[in-house]
Amino acid sequence: MRLKYIKINSDYLIFKKGEVFNFNLNEGSIENNINQKFNVITGSNGSGKTLLMSMLSNFFHNIDRFHERTNFDIEIFYEIKYAESTKQVTINSNAGKYYISIEDEFENAKILPNIYYRRYNIIPLDEKLYNEKNQTHFILIKGYLPKSIVLSIFSIHGEYPNNRHRQYIGDKMLRVYDISKLYGTNHFGLPTITRGISRFLKLMFTDDRSDFFETLKSLGFEFNNHVLINYDSQLEWKHVDNSNFQKIVSLSEAGEAYLNDLQFIRNEKIIDFSNMSTGEKMLIYRIISILSEIEDDSLVIVEEPEMHLDFSWNRQLISLFDTAFKAYNAHIIFITHNPYLINSLNKNQVLFLKNGTQNEIQSNTFQLGIEELFIEMFDDKFSLNTSELNVIEKISKTDNLDVIQKIYDNLGNSIYKYLAFQKIQKLKGDVEGK
Repeated sequence: MRLKYIKINSDYLIFKKGEVFNFNLNEGSIENNINQKFNVITGSNGSGKTLLMSMLSNFFHNIDRFHERTNFDIEIFYEIKYAESTKQVTINSNAGKYYISIEDEFENAKILPNIYYRRYNIIPLDEKLYNEKNQTHFILIKGYLPKSIVLSIFSIHGEYPNNRHRQYIGDKMLRVYDISKLYGTNHFGLPTITRGISRFLKLMFTDDRSDFFETLKSLGFEFNNHVLINYDSQLEWKHVDNSNFQKIVSLSEAGEAYLNDLQFIRNEKIIDFSNMSTGEKMLIYRIISILSEIEDDSLVIVEEPEMHLDFSWNRQLISLFDTAFKAYNAHIIFITHNPYLINSLNKNQVLFLKNGTQNEIQSNTFQLGIEELFIEMFDDKFSLNTSELNVIEKISKTDNLDVIQKIYDNLGNSIYKYLAFQKIQKLKGDVEGK
């Protein structure tokens, strides 16, 4: 599944009618060994990043039964694999009603939600997916929809939908993991991650594991081959290796065992979710929870993946996500301010939002320097901070060579060190001239 664009069809909060947000992936890209399944949405605070993704999430959350709950009008265009071909699909909401166009099938057919299935008795005509009124039904077009929408988000103000309750009758397209619930507690109050841990073990012992686990190892973080398993009403840490991992996976897939935690080694100490750092816990939990839900043709939204991580982890985020999910033909969208994530991708993969619009990026973002990236995206908000102003003032107003030399010795490589160097040369010249 590859999202192509989202179009705003009526004014909604900061978005204006006609605004289009393009999610290009391959156009104009260079060879950078990164799977072309990623987009980054970035921009200053309040630019519409979370709003755009929450609209997309709510749109698909309501598509099976509750069309009238979608109180905005948007158009979503994407490509998806169906049978042996790739289809272009356009879905839009208009005044609480949903319409769909499918390449080589039909155009702008009204989607009847699940609650109306028996009432309208939709029967395909001539083996087509719609009736004489140009109506189709959610059940009939479900195969042309994303397999799932996986959310790893911070729903601080309730922007995103909640998971449907267990007794919900209908399709649960969204899989929501609200990471804010990890603060001050453990992960047991969130949806189960048994399937994710099971897939993690498969990645470790059967798949091409080297890149993902080697990246973790380079960060001083290594899987300790132990999982916390709840089996036959007994909770215990179980050693896992090539001889028994398949049995553990089979028990979890059959619903006979639950996998609740993993052990890692950091600085020669054994850690798990209960004593990891906040950043480690959030990232590992997010990777495991996404592994629990991701499939081919899933759409995955990851909000602020850099939270609480140091520079070394931030630099490896794209590598970790790329190698963890490379087996899945899914589209992954990051909402981020992290420059190391932004400059890991080509500029056509980066959506830069400003005041509810998508702005063109002039520079090539791939491996662009951090300062250049800041100037490219936030030049209008760039201003010197207090410490910078103080340094400039001292350099400009001080004529004491020893003081300027001390300032120079305490500065890192920067424009300010160069200014101090110039002042030193000037003062030395004045002294020699005398």
